[in-house]
This record gives sequence, C-alpha cells and structure tokens, in this order.
Amino acid sequence: SDDEVMELIRLLPEMWGNVVKISRVFGVRPWEIEFVRQANNDAGEPQLRVIKGKTFTTRSGVKEQTEPRWLESVAVNGTTFDLVQNWEQLTLPQTVSGKTLGNILRRMPYWQQLVAEYEARGEWLRPYSFRDTFSVRAHGHGIEDTMIAAALGHSIEVHHRSYRTSEWRSVRSAFAKAS
Repeated sequence: SDDEVMELIRLLPEMWGNVVKISRVFGVRPWEIEFVRQANNDAGEPQLRVIKGKTFTTRSGVKEQTEPRWLESVAVNGTTFDLVQNWEQLTLPQTVSGKTLGNILRRMPYWQQLVAEYEARGEWLRPYSFRDTFSVRAHGHGIEDTMIAAALGHSIEVHHRSYRTSEWRSVRSAFAKAS
C-alpha cells in the first residue's frame, strides 16, 4: 500500500529511500535509475527520461532493445516527492539493481514483516513490487492499458502477462457497486 511505501521510505537511509521513491512513483526497473536523466520534453517542461532501453531476446532468438522513454508519475499518497524538480540534488547509491535493493530491504525488520503478511495472503512481495504498484495505481486512475505499458517500457502483451492491474480490495469494491 502507499502507507507501507511511505513507512519504508521513512525507515531507509536517504539514498535507498530515494530509490524506492523513484521506483514507485515512476515504475522504473531498479537498474534503470542509473540511466534516468532530466530533460525538457516537447512541451518545453522538465521531465525525467530513461535513456537506455531494456535488452531482451525475442521468441525467434533475436536480441532487441526497448526504446528510451519519458517517465510519467503516479503519486504516492498524493505526492511525487518533487522528484523531477529536485533530480539533480537527489542522493543515490553508486549501483542500483534489483539485487542491491533486495539486499537492503531484506535486512529491514519492517520489510520482513511485510513479506510475511503478504505471503500469508498468498502474495509475493519483492523489490519489483513497486513497479506492480505503479501499474495497479495507474489502472485505478482509469489510465488505458496501452498507456501504462508504454510508461513502463514494455508491450501490452507483457503488461497483461506479467503485471498486476488491480488489487482484490478494488475488485470487491467494483463488484459491490455493481450489485
């Protein structure tokens, strides 16, 4: 939940809290943080951009790379932490990957507690969950699947196959309204 993310940010050292902020607000893969730059978009406004795409192998065995992309934000409890405006001043670790972030999180008693709680509900909590949460929140705002997939830097097929689009709480609420 957004409250859990805010508590993680509060408990983490500043540079790792910044990693969680960026991961959740923009839905970036942890390794992409090294390739995020601030630039002016076509409207002349400052925006963050991932300048290196993800390399992947197609079903036919051909290596390809996704396009660089502009980052769009989905607020956490109403805030984007002014990440775009303060990008140049952010303190970040020298190396960020899913593994390094995972190592930091696994040492935290609060993260261990969250993992146990989610596991008891049959869910899997991992550093990539910030990306899933971005997807769930974006869907909750009524943003189209294709737009969310583009913002996350993958195809609509990958989005439907690999990313959460709702929470059970939202599903229950939607069906309660329909009844």
